Parts: sequence; structure tokens; C-alpha cells
Amino acid sequence: MAEWGYDPSQPIIVWDEGQAVIDGHTRIKAAQEAGIADIPVHYKSFDTEDEPLDFTDPEIKMGYMKLRQRARELARQRKADHGE
Repeated sequence: MAEWGYDPSQPIIVWDEGQAVIDGHTRIKAAQEAGIADIPVHYKSFDTEDEPLDFTDPEIKMGYMKLRQRARELARQRKADHGE
């Protein structure tokens, strides 16, 4: 990237409502390491909170899904502990 610059046909995808990078984490890091500060960004809206996962790296998606499942388990346990 330092030699050829940033490929403008590969913008960073940012979830507009969530203000989170959905796709392009590695490109951001490579651009930073190459000293490139101006990179193209595409802001995308989604209808549901699950939709952005279709744009993410499979490992990130799996981690998010595991985290969400664990949060559900903890919420169920808390309700059980409090007799709800």
C-alpha cells in the first residue's frame, strides 16, 4: 500500500447508525502503517442489528454471536436467581 497507495475501489464499510467499522479493519491498519490518512469510506444503513454481520469477517461474526449467546445465558441466569 505504501508503494501503490490505497485502492479507492475498496472503501471501508461503516455501519451508519452504529458508527462501527463493518468491513476494512485490515485495510485501515495497512493504510495507517503506510502513512495514508485519507481513505474512502462508505456509510451503510441496515434494517436490523444482525444485518451488518453479513458484511463482517467470519471470525468476527462468530465471536459476536458467541458473545451475544453468552449475554442471553447470563440474563436467563439472573432472572432465575431473582425468581423472575
